[in-house]
Formats: sequence, structure tokens, C-alpha cells
Amino acid sequence: MRDEFIHNCSNDPESFERPIPRQKLHTFASEGVRIKKTRTDGKVQELRMERDLFGHILAIALEEKVDIRNVLEYPLTPVPLCFSHLDGQMNKTNKAKLFKILEDRLKHQPPTTIDVVIIDGSFFLHLCPDLPSSFGKSSRHILQRICAFRAKTIHLIFDRVTSPSIKDMERDKRTDSDRDVPFKIAGDNQLRPTDFIKALRNNNFKRELVPFLVKSWTDDSLACFLGEKLLYVTEGLSCFSFRALNGQVIVKEKKACEVFMKRQILELLPI
Repeated sequence: MRDEFIHNCSNDPESFERPIPRQKLHTFASEGVRIKKTRTDGKVQELRMERDLFGHILAIALEEKVDIRNVLEYPLTPVPLCFSHLDGQMNKTNKAKLFKILEDRLKHQPPTTIDVVIIDGSFFLHLCPDLPSSFGKSSRHILQRICAFRAKTIHLIFDRVTSPSIKDMERDKRTDSDRDVPFKIAGDNQLRPTDFIKALRNNNFKRELVPFLVKSWTDDSLACFLGEKLLYVTEGLSCFSFRALNGQVIVKEKKACEVFMKRQILELLPI
């Protein structure tokens, strides 16, 4: 900085009388940890660690007669470290660890027959990268693979795509593109995205795909795939059942609220 000042004055004598620009210094106060969180009203609020945090704690402890030793038992961070890291990333663990703990507590034998199969719809779609080029043919291919399970009753469960969600941070880390790119499925002959797995990371694509599958599976020509099976598919707040009867596909829809009300009524009935 000194050499630069001397050099400028040598080249331009008038620069000696000009004000020196303020230098931005990096201090501990300016480099305090900043964490952003979204409030209930949708606004983003910035949390920042203060350099005089201990002063505030001491003042409150003296005023409220709180033992400072009890206060220092907890992390002095804007967000508790049990929930997130200092950079705002959420603490997480592998869900399989919980499954392993529960599995170790049970003693069971593999079933000799399988009556019901429950399928995670989103996970199942990730196992179908080799789909035909059009949405119509892809829909038939997916249904054929689902009905290949030996169970007579199959439940295909799709998650609801909601935002904001606790999963948003993890989904943002998994993709390098926008998850809300507009997408519309116009019909059976429309070509599917070349990279089907990447398209599944788009929320709007998933919102369009599941209703399209439900609608396309009502085609009577698909009754041969269903056979004697009973297929349940969730879509939003609805649950659809598919059954083949005399070469036709019989579809019934139930709303989530209807299922909940029936369950509540059954619980109130005397045994």
C-alpha cells in the first residue's frame, strides 16, 4: 500500500492531495459466521454470530440470576449444532442405519409366499433408464415391469412434491440445474427426455409424469398386463385402484380424506 501511494504521487503530483480510498479490512467481527434461514412469512433472515455475545450472556445471567456454567453447557451458535453445521447444512445420517437397528430387533424368516408388494415409485422410476422413446410406450413398459412382481396386490407409492420442503437442500446438492424448469406432457406420442434420470430431478416433470401414468393405465388394452392383479397407485391426495375384468381396466379413485374418515369411524366403533 505504501509503495503504491509513492508510485501514484510520482506519476501524478496532484494525487497527494486526493483522499485515500478506504481499505476494507477483514477482521474477526466482519468474518463472523452468517447463516440464512427462511421465516414463516417467506422472507430470508440472516443470523450472525456477534463478537460481544459473551457480554450479552453475562449481562443476562447477572440480571436474571442464571448460573453462567449452565449456559456454557450449550453451543453458542446461531443454530444448534445438533440440527445443522455452522454453514447451514443440515445434519443427517443414512436412513439404512435406522432400518438396521430395527431389523436387528426382529427375528423373522423369509416369507414362503408374497401376497403384497409395496414399491417406492420414485425409486422404481430410477431403475428404468432403458425406456422407449415416447411417453406412451414408456408408460406401457413401466406397467409391464410393475406387474411382473409375483404378488397379487401391488402398491405403487409416489411422494408428493411440495416446496418448501426439508428435502430441498439435499435435492439442490444432487443436481446442477434448476429443479423447477417448466415441463408439460401433451400426449402418448411426445418424446421423453433423453436423460430420463436427470429429468426426474425436475419437480415439474414429476408432477406431470405421475398423473400421466395414472391416466394412460386406464387404457383397456393394458388389461392383459394386469391379469388377476390388483394395483394401487397414489397420485397427490388420491389413490387409484386398477383391476382387469372381462378385458377392461376397472379404475376406482379414493381421496386421502375419505380414507382418513373411514379409519376414524372404524376406530370409534365398539369391538
